[in-house]
Amino acid sequence: AFTRRGDSYLEVDHYLMALDDASAALLIKPDYVLALILASKANTYLGNYRDSIETASTAITLDPYNANALSIRARTYSFLDQPSKAIKDWLTVIELNPENGGYHINIARAYRAMENWDEAINHGTIAIELAPTNLGGYHHRGFSYSRKGWYQEAIKDYTASLEIRPSVESYVNRGVNYIRIEDYTKAIEDLKSALELDPTHRNAADWLSYVYVIR
Repeated sequence: AFTRRGDSYLEVDHYLMALDDASAALLIKPDYVLALILASKANTYLGNYRDSIETASTAITLDPYNANALSIRARTYSFLDQPSKAIKDWLTVIELNPENGGYHINIARAYRAMENWDEAINHGTIAIELAPTNLGGYHHRGFSYSRKGWYQEAIKDYTASLEIRPSVESYVNRGVNYIRIEDYTKAIEDLKSALELDPTHRNAADWLSYVYVIR
């Protein structure tokens, strides 16, 4: 009962209440995996990352192949800027659920944080195949293409992203890649489009000023 109510609290962003219910359930049964997962989720939302990892790790010790616990711990490792640990957990999660595009997006993000561009591209590609309307795959692969100097490939990914849903991030990133190939006219168009969506976006404004100086 406590975990069901706690899950309902999470859905409406009442994280402290969710944590209280998880704690109450664990007082009754300390090895209750679902309650440990609930506590880990609540702690992550509350920014209590160390506590979240501790409770997720306890759940994983009890149930080593629990994808929910592993994915919570992986995300929390990323929040703590520990992408290598996140990658280890994501690899296990993906082994258990290879067809879940969201997991490939998350591991692509972790590989990107490690500046492992090839693996970020690999998992970004898989994510796009599995979840072609999720922008994450395009963003992580496009960013990694750009870092490898493959600007045309990056432009294609950001273009695909914009066809799905226009966003400031995609316009700015595509604009920057146009700068890299010295197509300043298209870069200006993209950076202006970004500012139309968000007139206060400092990065877009700075890049636009830069283009006007160098072109």
